[in-house]
Amino acid sequence: MPYTTKQLQEALIAKLMLNFGKTPEEATEQEMMKASALVLRDVMAIRGVETNKETRLEQKKQVHYLSLEFLMGRSLMKNAYNLGVLPQLRQALEGLGFQAANIFPPGRLLSGLHDHPGDPRHRLLHLL
Repeated sequence: MPYTTKQLQEALIAKLMLNFGKTPEEATEQEMMKASALVLRDVMAIRGVETNKETRLEQKKQVHYLSLEFLMGRSLMKNAYNLGVLPQLRQALEGLGFQAANIFPPGRLLSGLHDHPGDPRHRLLHLL
């Protein structure tokens, strides 16, 4: 099912209200990034249900793969791209007053690590 910019905007607004108790005007970039992740998770879940149903009905073979991402910004952008909704998500964010580049910057950290040059993890992350 293709998602429109309007549908993604509505989903982002709902996630902000339900998960953070905020409107887009009140939300921080961090909250919008988390709302975006929740929306993409919903898109993936819906597609997963549809794919599983199709796989069972057509008795297709399955391959399972698990990947853990540590750089949330990159992961979000890659997930949106792989789901075929990156242009719509960018437009939805910009329509709500956010710059997509600030929501998916390269190297935005998921784990809460500080991007501090003295931290050895900083050097490792910037080599990626």
